[in-house]
Amino acid sequence: MLTWTILALALSSASVVQAIGTPLGFGSSTTGGGSAAAATPTSNAQLVSWLSDSTARTIVLTSIFDFTSYYGSTSGTICKPWTCTPNPQVAIDQNSWCENYEPSAATGTASWYVSGTGYSYSLKVGSNKTLLGKGSSAGIKGIGLLIQNADNVIIQNINISDINAQFVWGGDAITIVGSTHVWIDHNYIKNVGRQFIVTGYDPAKSVTISNNLFDGRATYSAVCNGKHYWVALFT
Repeated sequence: MLTWTILALALSSASVVQAIGTPLGFGSSTTGGGSAAAATPTSNAQLVSWLSDSTARTIVLTSIFDFTSYYGSTSGTICKPWTCTPNPQVAIDQNSWCENYEPSAATGTASWYVSGTGYSYSLKVGSNKTLLGKGSSAGIKGIGLLIQNADNVIIQNINISDINAQFVWGGDAITIVGSTHVWIDHNYIKNVGRQFIVTGYDPAKSVTISNNLFDGRATYSAVCNGKHYWVALFT
């Protein structure tokens, strides 16, 4: 099994860039973009386009692509289910969640970034894609990945961070919905509003999640202990 350091060095030095290693378990037949030539996007818009199109691709990130303000910001109702100190998370009243699940909680208004707050504001990953980070400081910030109705996807060695971390329903890092042959490997995830990895109600099949680092150190916490409360939800 590759260590994190070896993986980062291998990706940073390889002249022909492909995913390192092979997946074990349910996703063992996943090949992602296969032998597609590696290419590095030069803008957020190009990354959005490459990830979502129907072309088999090996996409190599060499830096952090910041989507925090890509879709702007909005404001609305929040509720405050947790009254601990310091720095409790608050909840965006998405789909009347506050009324339905925390009717006794105090309410207020707040502003947050739109990126990450729903499927329409996530990075959609299509079929036959490999997304790789080169070195130890490459990835996406302020937005999560949505793998929906896709087949054959590899996400390896990227950082995903800072998705509305103060807000429950502020965003998930990786969402897998109705997809098959997915390998999520050696990624680093920190400071998100909700789940590090989540599946929807449409089946996610032939998926391997391996050797990822979920950094639970958090400024905002549902229980005010400096630790992220939410980790993964598989439905």
